[in-house]
Amino acid sequence: MSPVVSSPVSFVSCPPSNTSDKAIIRIIPPGSKVPGLKAHELALLREKQARLKSTASSTLESLPPGEHIRNALEATLIFAQYEAGTAVCIDKEGWILTCSHCFGDTEEEYKESDKRKWLLLYTGLAVQVECRVWDPKRDLALLKVIAIESHSPKYGEIPEFKSVSLHEGPLSYKTPILCIGQPGRDDLESTSERKTKYNLVEVSEGTFRGLVKGVDLQDINWASLFLG
Repeated sequence: MSPVVSSPVSFVSCPPSNTSDKAIIRIIPPGSKVPGLKAHELALLREKQARLKSTASSTLESLPPGEHIRNALEATLIFAQYEAGTAVCIDKEGWILTCSHCFGDTEEEYKESDKRKWLLLYTGLAVQVECRVWDPKRDLALLKVIAIESHSPKYGEIPEFKSVSLHEGPLSYKTPILCIGQPGRDDLESTSERKTKYNLVEVSEGTFRGLVKGVDLQDINWASLFLG
């Protein structure tokens, strides 16, 4: 029997006294014209959204066993733009970690880039994020969800997101690693120009074998690692 696909986002009651302490997340009705996108960009978002919805069940079936692994999938988001990357939610209030180069490879590019982008969860649910911290040295960017495409919740309810905890301390040899995200579309192993045939969200397993001697730990793209 196929696993049940549930929403990675739930709505929970927030006491009135705490409402002012929570950042307001805008609710946008499903199927409407979402802000910040041109017509062709919205069309691409809808295309990716439809593909994700159609493959959500098979993506769940591809997961190794473990509730923590399903949680990692539900905390993973992909960029809605063309052939763009992956992000991961690290806090239930909608704080998200991704690579800084998704907003620009240089400081000049970052300053000129749109700080707001749309991301998609594996179910196709769309959220809008805003880049709050950009760190090119570590290739990390910290984002905050500012809008979500959803039916209106009950009065006093706020969205709560599935999230993962950041790993602390050094990695041990053969630590299990789970990679979840949107693969690149260019086949880098091909001798000719060719696209890959990956799904929008793929899951793969591996183990930590060590670091290149003398490597600068700050230059490693930790945002793409999900530890088992």
